[in-house]
Amino acid sequence: MLYFPETDFKAMPRKIGPFFFACIMAAAFILGRAGLCYPQVLYKGKINTAKLNVRSAPDNRASVVVVLNRGERVNVLEMKGGVGGWLTVEYQGMQGYIRNHNRYILLKPVSARPKQKQKPVPPNPTPFLSPTPPAKGIQKTPDESSKTSGENHAGQKIIARQIREEDRKVKEFSRQEVQIIDRLNEIDMALNRARTTARNLRRNAVAIAQEIERTQARIANLNNAMKKTQDYAGKRLNALFRMHMLGRLEMAGPPSSLFNFVTTQNALKKVVTSDFALLDKQARTMAALTGLEQDLNSQHKLKSDLQKQLADEIEIRKKETRKKENILKEIRRRKRLSLAAINALKISSQALNRTISAMPSPAGSSRIKTSFAEHKGRLQFPLKGKIISTFGTKRKGDYNAFTFQSGIDIKAERGTPVKTVFNGEVMFARWLKGYGNLMIINHGNNYYTLYAHVEELYKKKGERVNTGEIIATAGDTGSIKGPCLHFEVRHHGKPVDPLRWLKKGAG
Repeated sequence: MLYFPETDFKAMPRKIGPFFFACIMAAAFILGRAGLCYPQVLYKGKINTAKLNVRSAPDNRASVVVVLNRGERVNVLEMKGGVGGWLTVEYQGMQGYIRNHNRYILLKPVSARPKQKQKPVPPNPTPFLSPTPPAKGIQKTPDESSKTSGENHAGQKIIARQIREEDRKVKEFSRQEVQIIDRLNEIDMALNRARTTARNLRRNAVAIAQEIERTQARIANLNNAMKKTQDYAGKRLNALFRMHMLGRLEMAGPPSSLFNFVTTQNALKKVVTSDFALLDKQARTMAALTGLEQDLNSQHKLKSDLQKQLADEIEIRKKETRKKENILKEIRRRKRLSLAAINALKISSQALNRTISAMPSPAGSSRIKTSFAEHKGRLQFPLKGKIISTFGTKRKGDYNAFTFQSGIDIKAERGTPVKTVFNGEVMFARWLKGYGNLMIINHGNNYYTLYAHVEELYKKKGERVNTGEIIATAGDTGSIKGPCLHFEVRHHGKPVDPLRWLKKGAG
């Protein structure tokens, strides 16, 4: 049978109390000498770069124990060496070292306030070991509850600060997107001007070339005419010279009678008059030939100048085209339109709506006999091509944002003829931001058709057009989708689905 001696616990405090107290004091003194203290937070730090290495010692060759992401927060406990030196940081109860550079970490001094007790850090702590969570069922003391409340408040401040930072980034990104859209419109306008100028220069060059051909033909005809009369004119000049030297009486011989004398003199007079007329014609021909040769030289110079201007405009067009391609490449790289770009499209649509609303009813609308509405579903397509965008509401990118496509987009090669779908009167024919070169045709009874992104406009405001008449050529003015035609049908200014009006299978 086991036997345990009885212990008198009442007597123990009196026996070991002084000894136990002395041990506690000695341990406190030893630990204090060993460096056990409560670390003071000097700065609040925010990581300012992606993937920042935190090292186990203040040395670039030390091992990397953790990598922090941009925006994460740390406490700075110690700073050595100033800028470029090392910072001792605390992150979720763990310690490590990072370089003191603004590009790595942003520091904010901690305001002076009464120190609160912090969890002691054991000597030579293992870097970045996760703290042990408190056991379940343990009640927090009032101090701990106050600390938790303070941490929550600080966390709310951090979240609010992050929200403000994200809002700032969104606004900055939106501003950049608006600048991109505006710049794209400016480039489109410059490119359109260069193309228009180049077309006009080509036409002028063709006209000058034709004029040069006509001038050269006239010079050739004059040369042939002069060659035919040159020998005869020379002989007549020789005869006149001899007549002048001998006199008319000697040339004609002595007259047999007065009648013969008068007759002979009249004949000689006619001959001389004819000779002078021939010589005068020859002189005029030579003067005309000289003038034509001068005109030809001027025309050649003008043609050379036009060719130089055309080369300059082509170079400008190439540069503007490259600029546009770079911007479109940037938009495609992002793979979606931002809210700012979507807003820019809405603004362009609103500008179009205002333009249509401001249009007065044309005086000629009453002359349109056939009703546009009667041809619903029977209209021919304005050009043949693949439909790349349809009518209706579209969701854009990853945003909860929607845009309204007020018409259809038809893919087409640049220069493809664009035909009107119905007879009417041109109400608008010029540039409009977001739509490029735009033509609006009134078909009577408040029906309109719109043709946007076209290259060249063949009709002007106020001109009448017939069904199937070529009014423009396809292009990419104001378009981010490449060469295409944006086509709309509107009634009382409100867009309707064009595919309900166009003949099926006609596109």
